[in-house]
This record gives sequence, structure tokens and C-alpha cells, in this order.
Amino acid sequence: WSWVSGVIDNAIYPVLAYESLIKLLDDDIFSLDDGDEYFSLGTAYMVKLTIAFAFTFPNLVTIREFGPGLSFLAMFVFLPFLVLSFNALFLHGKELNFANLLEVKHDARFGDWADLINLLYWNFSGFDCVSTCAGSVCRPSQSYPRGLLLALVLITLTYMLPLVASVAINDPEWEYWDEGSFVTIAESLVGHWLAVWMVVASFAGNAGMHIAEMFEDSWQLCGMAEVDLAPSVFAYKHPHFKTPLISVMFSFVIIAGLIVNKFAFIVGISNFFSVASALLELSAFLKLRHSKSSLHRPFEVPIQSNAGLGLFILFPFAVGLIVLLSSFGNTLKSISLNISALLFGVPLFFLMKYHGTIKYTRGRI
Repeated sequence: WSWVSGVIDNAIYPVLAYESLIKLLDDDIFSLDDGDEYFSLGTAYMVKLTIAFAFTFPNLVTIREFGPGLSFLAMFVFLPFLVLSFNALFLHGKELNFANLLEVKHDARFGDWADLINLLYWNFSGFDCVSTCAGSVCRPSQSYPRGLLLALVLITLTYMLPLVASVAINDPEWEYWDEGSFVTIAESLVGHWLAVWMVVASFAGNAGMHIAEMFEDSWQLCGMAEVDLAPSVFAYKHPHFKTPLISVMFSFVIIAGLIVNKFAFIVGISNFFSVASALLELSAFLKLRHSKSSLHRPFEVPIQSNAGLGLFILFPFAVGLIVLLSSFGNTLKSISLNISALLFGVPLFFLMKYHGTIKYTRGRI
């Protein structure tokens, strides 16, 4: 489920990058159009496919340049929002009204809150994926805690600073915000150059997310193949670049079949499998703490009682259930795809197990 959700999620970024590209080509950065009217259906698909391959290509030819390259992209994406926030908070201080932050949409329904939680989960999920490339990281015991903490701080600031500043300015009013509203705010508050920078940063951010997630997904599949949890062909690595060639291309083929769909549909499918795997991991955490309490662990949650552990995961488990239910049945198409993928996994597991592809033994972790 974790790998499936990762690959599905990775189909989102070529779609979003395509929409950003259309805004730049059409010289209308404020358009909410998804680009369907700019190209024919076939041409639009080929453009998305080209973008997806361009985003995938670095995973075919390199490993070492990922860290510096993605760090540069992160700063490029973060800076325009920092400029917007600084401009609003320090240069338009007299226009700020922080009371706007306490307002609530009057006609908000439970479905609106569920959609908000669903989207927030998508934006903040994926921290567990970094485990798939630990073998390529120097001193992961030190690098991972620092990197995860820094990522959490940057993600939070990236959302909080521009949102607080923009809601306090409230022009346009926050109740009328839609996709692309930050671009409108940047245009009115700072200038056209910042609005264009935000659209370009959106394209660059989607490239960075795709590259990073393809790296995680392909190495996860490669690692599963190396320990006999997936067909051994996925463990093949390019003799020169040392990249998991077959795993990358297999993931790309799946992405190529998904980019015909809209953003909201792909997010729903991705969240369903992502949160299902997260709930399974939390359940496994409780089960192993109870059944194998004496097992050596490199890191252990400093809570000893089962009741304390249950309370510790109660909130994320409850939020996970809301996301699971809200993302399962957005449309009939999503329901059908979710159920089909779940049912397909059962015979696939037994087929691989009894034909020797999966060599699972009791007690092996």
C-alpha cells in the first residue's frame, strides 16, 4: 500500500506542472483553467507524458546530485512566499487585521472539514518514505532526525507565514480564495514579477517533489526485491549509474497511465492507500510492542504502558480514519479503483508466495 500510494501520488506532479506551464504559455498566470482548452486531449497527454519523463530522467542517471539539487529547488520555491510574507507583515503593517484569523466560514459543512483534513494529510504525509533510501545516506542516525525536524519546520513555516499574512491583509477576502489566489495576492501586494515567480516556483516545486518521490518509490521497490518481497527483476541496477533502472521505469509506466486524470481524483486515490498503510503501521507498532516487547530497537518511543501508547496514537489514528473514509468514495470511479486495487492485492500475494517470489518466514522482520 505504501509503494502503491507513492506511485499514484507521483502522478499528481506532472499534472500540476502542466497547469503551471499552461499559465506561463498563455500569458495568463491568474487563470484557473486546467489547460484542457489550450491543447487537444491527445496533445495535452503527450505534454504531460514529456513532463513526467523529464522529471523521471534524473532518477535514471544519478544518485549523488540529489541532495544539493533538491535543496536548491526547495530554497527557490520557499523564497517567493518569504518575500510575500515579509512584504505583508512589515511593509503593510497598518493594513493587517489579525482578527480575520479567528473567522470561520459560515456555511461550512462536515464535508468541507473532511476535505481540509484530507488535503492537509496529503501535504504533510510522506515522512516514512525517507527510510527507503537510508542505505545511500551518510550517518542516517544523525542525518534523519535533523532532516525530518528541519522539513517539518520548513513545511509549517511555508504554510503559516504566507497564510497568516494573506488572511490578515484579506485582499481578496479569504472566503473567496481559490486555486491560484496566492498569485493574485502577490500581484496586488508586491508586483507582477513576484506573481510570475510563484508560478515558476510551482513548476519547480512539482519537479522537485516528483524527483524525490520517484527516488523513494523506486528504491523501495528495489529493496523489496532484494529481500524477496517482490520479483527479483526489480532489484536490477544500471551497471554504470547504479540506479534501480527497472523499478524506475515500472513506476513511470504506472504514472503514464494515471496522468490523464484530474488532481482531485489522483489525490483521493493516493490518500486512501497512503493512510491505509499508515494505519497498518500504527497497528503493527502496537502489536509488536505487545508481542515482542523485549526485541532490540534502534529507537524506541519512551512510553512503557500499553494504555499510554494507545493514547499516544489515538489522535493520528482518528484523523487517519477520517481521511480513509473521506478519500474512499469521492466518485464512483475512485470507489471502483480502490476496491479493485485492494482485491487485486490478495491473489497477487498468494501467487507470488506460492511461486517462490516471496520467501517469507515466520519471525523474520
